[in-house]
Amino acid sequence: MAWVNYSVYFVRRDPFAQKTATPFLVFATGLQAVYVAALGIAFRHHLMASVFEVLAVIALALNAVYLIVETRHRNKSMGVFILPFSALFQLISSVWISPSREIDPILRDPLFGFHTGSAAVAYSAFLVSAVYGTMYRVFYRELRARRFGIVFERLPSLELLARMTLGAASVGFVFLTFAILFGAVWAARKCPSFWSDPKFLLTGLVWAFYGAAVVSQRLLRQSNNRTISITLAGFLVMVLSFVSLRLLVPAFHEFGG
Repeated sequence: MAWVNYSVYFVRRDPFAQKTATPFLVFATGLQAVYVAALGIAFRHHLMASVFEVLAVIALALNAVYLIVETRHRNKSMGVFILPFSALFQLISSVWISPSREIDPILRDPLFGFHTGSAAVAYSAFLVSAVYGTMYRVFYRELRARRFGIVFERLPSLELLARMTLGAASVGFVFLTFAILFGAVWAARKCPSFWSDPKFLLTGLVWAFYGAAVVSQRLLRQSNNRTISITLAGFLVMVLSFVSLRLLVPAFHEFGG
């Protein structure tokens, strides 16, 4: 229902949709939070034991990050592009999620929970930032070619899109920093050689890309084009790291379901 209202608002600028889209999403996100908490209590572990548990957490984090950016920049135009990801992830999770019978004990460790929760929010924020950044690059190219249409008439200005891209990237950078710190403290007790783990090294690389984007924009005042290129490169590294680690490289992160 929230996505329908955001869609109607994007196409028609309908006053009712404008008033109800955000409250519907806030209500839906509240329900998601209760659902995720209830699952964690029922399963008695952090929801990281299967891909379907992770998708439930990611769907919640996506909505939360989007609401933060929307509230900060007072623009509802991008909800139509973000909410399909959240709805799809939640649907897949709800259909196939089930209690995992054999759980690694680390999934009940509170510090590990802070680590994985922070990472989930970070990666969700990077996805939101990538959507905004992609729309910025497409919009920029179309403007230079003097091609216009209803989609581009409804999008925020290039400057606002750039600020929203960096805003989501900044949220992700902060939470990824927490994830690395919590993970390092936890891993130092369990696996002192964690610093050589491929996942740790690639996560550090992703952190460096987004850190460079934040620094270049906030401190060095680099152009929006360059900053957004850095964020998109960081997102590409993140995606490639997930794929390569899953298919090619063993790491101590492989556990549980």
